Amino acid sequence: MTRGFNATTVDDIAKNAGLTKGAIYFHFENKTAILLALLDVIDKLVLGSLMDPGAARRADQQGQARRRALHSQGMLAETKTKYLLLFTLTLLEFNGTDTPIETRVKAIYDGFVQTLEKIVRTGKAAGEFRDDLDAREMASVVMALQHGTLMEWYCRSGTLNGPGWCARHGWCCSTASCTAPAFPGDGDG
Repeated sequence: MTRGFNATTVDDIAKNAGLTKGAIYFHFENKTAILLALLDVIDKLVLGSLMDPGAARRADQQGQARRRALHSQGMLAETKTKYLLLFTLTLLEFNGTDTPIETRVKAIYDGFVQTLEKIVRTGKAAGEFRDDLDAREMASVVMALQHGTLMEWYCRSGTLNGPGWCARHGWCCSTASCTAPAFPGDGDG
């Protein structure tokens, strides 16, 4: 992750995973297969966090489904930082390469954006989100905040409070879109 995909060797991966190179090749044909498997995990983490029916039902009962969905992105960044950072860096490194990795990472990205757009449209219809928001623009803002937050944390990892940083990210996403935003703990909850 720190040197990019092309500069990273299977030996590097094995060493960092505490495995032998043979153990890596037993499970994966090459490092492209490793990255594609990680992208599958990222896909489940990102979209799964937005589409958890139990969480959506619980939030709906409180009348805050869409707001909580956007806020959950900050919490996901807090708990799964390395996965989301890998996603962001992979988007950057493979953009325009016409490879299976670019195809996969862009499919995850597109699914994420489409889900966010649906959340914003549904929130607007329910009166939870501001009327002046365009769903595509709001999804774009959420993605920009997510990527920017992760990159800033990556670049300044020793100087930022990760949980606080990610909590503010989620709050920014929900505050920008909701009709009556409040930071969690400031009386709203």
